[in-house]
Amino acid sequence: MHFRLGLAELKLNDAPAAYQDLRRSCDLAPEREDLRVQLADLALKAYSSDPRKPKALYDQVVSAAALLLRKNPGSFDGLRFHGDVLAIDQKLEESAAIFRKANTIRPLEPDLILPMVQVLFRLNQTAEAERLAEKCIQSHKDATSIYEVLYNHYISIGQLNEAETVLNSEIANIPDDPGPILQLAKFCFEHNQAPAMSQALQRILSRTNDFPTGHRIVGDFYKSIEKWDDAIPEYFEAIKSDSKTDEKQADRKRVARALTAIGKRDEAIDQLNQILTVDVNDSEARLARAILLRESNDPKKLELAIAELNVVLKTSPNDEVARYNLGLAYLTRRDVKAALGELTQSAGLNKSYLPPRSTLVEIALQERAYSEAVRFSEEILAVDPANASARLWHAAGLIGDKAYGRARSELNALARQFPESTDVKLHLALLDTEEKQYREAEALYMNVYRPGQKDLRPLEGLIELYGKEEQAEKGRKLLDDELKKAPDSPPVHLLVATADVRAGKLEDAIQQYEWLKANDPRSLQTYLSLGDAYSLKGDLKNSLASYQRAREMAPNDPDVIAKIAYLESTSGQYKEAIANLQRQLVLNPEDMIAMNNLAFALADTGTDLDRAQSLAEKARRKAPDNAGPL
Repeated sequence: MHFRLGLAELKLNDAPAAYQDLRRSCDLAPEREDLRVQLADLALKAYSSDPRKPKALYDQVVSAAALLLRKNPGSFDGLRFHGDVLAIDQKLEESAAIFRKANTIRPLEPDLILPMVQVLFRLNQTAEAERLAEKCIQSHKDATSIYEVLYNHYISIGQLNEAETVLNSEIANIPDDPGPILQLAKFCFEHNQAPAMSQALQRILSRTNDFPTGHRIVGDFYKSIEKWDDAIPEYFEAIKSDSKTDEKQADRKRVARALTAIGKRDEAIDQLNQILTVDVNDSEARLARAILLRESNDPKKLELAIAELNVVLKTSPNDEVARYNLGLAYLTRRDVKAALGELTQSAGLNKSYLPPRSTLVEIALQERAYSEAVRFSEEILAVDPANASARLWHAAGLIGDKAYGRARSELNALARQFPESTDVKLHLALLDTEEKQYREAEALYMNVYRPGQKDLRPLEGLIELYGKEEQAEKGRKLLDDELKKAPDSPPVHLLVATADVRAGKLEDAIQQYEWLKANDPRSLQTYLSLGDAYSLKGDLKNSLASYQRAREMAPNDPDVIAKIAYLESTSGQYKEAIANLQRQLVLNPEDMIAMNNLAFALADTGTDLDRAQSLAEKARRKAPDNAGPL
């Protein structure tokens, strides 16, 4: 029973379950050599695919070989397994000798010839290996593993004509298998033979009876080489020929993925809409559509994405991908509190799913919550110790926490591993700046700074450095020179505007922000910065206008609403201010500042005094030292 069950599980590619059942069958019938051979073959395959697997697999092959040879020194399977063990132990000459002996007992068996040929190639006994492989193919035309080892050998030594001949032989000998044809197409693609690649694929498309899913097969091939524009028509043809609804749905998903890959989000959404028209409960399509909507710059689509993601999470509350994307959507909406909640939940659902932790690290660094950045980056490194980005985030968090020694140790290790990395050099320069090693920091920044380059981080670092050294004029000269080299660069104008604000040159800063607005009227950050600059200057009218424009782009941003409400109160627009403060409390009912300011606005205008008193008392309990509007 266990034996038959193990064989069935092998057919289902459930190797772990098959191994357990076959081992149990051997325990129950230790005299059955056929059971022992099946178990040893499975153990050998598992161990050979990854030698880091448990040593018990290796021991299983060793014991099978010993048992079979003890019963019969001429056992074909015993010799075969013994040769395999010797090959694993790097005793190649002995292994080849044992394989040759086994081959005299049962010549040209693929299970023997495959490892034997591999050993002979490793011993540079090429002629014998090639001859054996070719003879085996003649006797066993369907021995795909032999074709593969021979093909890989010819590729490795640059004999491309011979490699192509092997593939054509496999295609001729196994005509009903699309695998060799696709491998030939891949060969042609890798060697810049586009017409030959198309001809190879046509062998599949022209044989509709043999390959009824040919268009899907070819579409998947184009997907594998990222030729999305060629994959899409094949998937559409597959949809036309699909006889079952679930097949059509699956192919539409393939189309949507391909369209997404080439940036055609609206067309991808249209395909997903069609899928959901047929099956409104298709959570995979709904999640994919929500992600595409989230990536849009349209505030309305963003709100729709949030609604869609919440629908997905109602039925699948433990979907870490949906929670992660909902967190990103809230971030885009600038609702950091809600974003942190979803990202934290996503991270907690699956420790090996790293995107939410990566985003949490970046948020922590932006918010200067350096201990949190260290913690999240360590959680990433526990799963992926070689993650270079996480190691840099970890170092940045340590710098922020003033753990300079640990940070330098981490960065020095990264510098040895990636000596040309700009990111590592910039972090080292930041560390030098924090430790007041200004000369070393400047040298590192200058090492990666090139006037006119797109990456402005070295320039930003130099400006920050010169500010700490009280040499702001050096930074200003760099900025002026950069602006001359790249007068149409928005990032350079933004750097200049930021420097002007720091220097108190508000008119100059406003001029830069107005330039940025004219060149990108959809930039939320520009309107916010412009509103801040006008506010600092005391120009409340233009400041309010800028914030109101920002609100059109981010209607639920609590910070924008708070700034608008403050300016409206200051300029006597109490009705409007009260409406915005109430909106703030809808978005965050525990916002003490909004609570306090609304209480004063209601009291000052004589509007709903009972509510004003209630809000004031609640705000006072939260902040007993507060004595007026904030």
